[in-house]
Amino acid sequence: MATGKGYRQTYRRKPPKNKKSFPSVWLLLGMLFGVFLLNKPLFSRFISNDNLTAFTTTVLEKNFLPTSVVLTERISNPVAGNPKILPLTESDPLDKLAASLDYRGSSVEELAKILTPLASTESGKARLAYAWITQHIAYDVEALKRDRRELDLSTTGVLTSRMTICSGYANLYQSLAKAMGLKSVIVEGYAKGPSYLVGQDQDINHAWNGVKIDGTWYLLDATWGAGAIENDQFVAKFNPYYFATPPDQLIYSHFPAESQWQLLPTVYTRAAFDQFPDLSAPFFRDRLQLLSHQDNRTISANGQSEIRLNTPDNILIAAQLLDKTGSKLDQSYTFVQKQGQQAIVRASFPSVGEYELIIFSKKREEETYHQAVKYDIKAVAPGEAFPLIYGSFADKNAYLETPLTKSLPVNQASYFQLKVNGANKVIVVNQDTNQITELTPSSSFFIGSVVINPGKIIVAAQFPGNDQYWTLLEYN
Repeated sequence: MATGKGYRQTYRRKPPKNKKSFPSVWLLLGMLFGVFLLNKPLFSRFISNDNLTAFTTTVLEKNFLPTSVVLTERISNPVAGNPKILPLTESDPLDKLAASLDYRGSSVEELAKILTPLASTESGKARLAYAWITQHIAYDVEALKRDRRELDLSTTGVLTSRMTICSGYANLYQSLAKAMGLKSVIVEGYAKGPSYLVGQDQDINHAWNGVKIDGTWYLLDATWGAGAIENDQFVAKFNPYYFATPPDQLIYSHFPAESQWQLLPTVYTRAAFDQFPDLSAPFFRDRLQLLSHQDNRTISANGQSEIRLNTPDNILIAAQLLDKTGSKLDQSYTFVQKQGQQAIVRASFPSVGEYELIIFSKKREEETYHQAVKYDIKAVAPGEAFPLIYGSFADKNAYLETPLTKSLPVNQASYFQLKVNGANKVIVVNQDTNQITELTPSSSFFIGSVVINPGKIIVAAQFPGNDQYWTLLEYN
């Protein structure tokens, strides 16, 4: 059973180096090949584990949630607060202060006496308790292998061992908040993750908290705020998103057993929760909107799926396809491009079967992509792979109309049509035969028919103020 967010993947790439041009047309070939080597693909097939945090999971076994120590007050008709009015920031100074307080005792009362004077408001006290727990208590991965009856999830046990599972986090937060003068409850329910079985999980698998601030209630999850599990090891990574998470966002991943703790004007059923797409924190941080595929599970009848999202101008999108074993497929089975503020994510499936499509987002100035959306897809027919996208394709805001298949018919003419904003020239190059065809500008597109001979086909563009050609696409 999942008690932490499913997958988070990171892509890193070095910016292409500048390369000066040569006046001779015949030397252009050499220059281009140098560019092709410098402009490495955004989605390289050879990314090592040193360069990315592949898939991050926090998983508990079924029926693992110990309920005997989960004692909480019954609240009737809690009123939801507005997270936007809390006087806190994403990188609040209280978070660093909490990280620096290395209390080594085992008493909640002692810890509360240390923390309480450091915050003058209820929101500050609630945040300080969250920040201390999430930055000083580790997730107990080994607990997954032990009998749950052996676990000490009391506040004394958690503070002594400095590790626990979701129930221990929730117990500690409730007790610490109470000792600091706040009212808090433990919320039990279901959390989505890699092992969550839609429509089949009947047993509660997670616990989080509600806290009352200035008369209204807010939701938080100290387990998910503390970090995640990578390769069976807990990796501490403080995440402020899971403090006072807006209820209309948390409902995509957390379903409380008591519907009142949805804190929403419209109450959702478990069946509706199961059908929600799996949205992660970056989806909301980057202000993405789904324009299609509002359900988690989709069926591809023609070997391909196309998902559309609305994205701000400064947000870039990437995608990764996995087979039913969780293995990553070649990047040519996904194709992402933007058309204005609309991101179009295409996935193609090499064979009939079950797949996961993960969509990532990042701000343009950031180096790494983070999981934003995950879909389960059943392909009932195979599809063709897409051309390989290079980093400059997204950087230069290019958009490809055709051809959208990786393999081009040999000894036949293929029609190219693509938009490359601000480009002077766009060329199609056969790296094996040294054949170069310049596409013709037409309105906002570059178009042209190219007879395809055997070899690797590259599409590249040249921009004002720089003789360098930037590699955009690669075909067979």
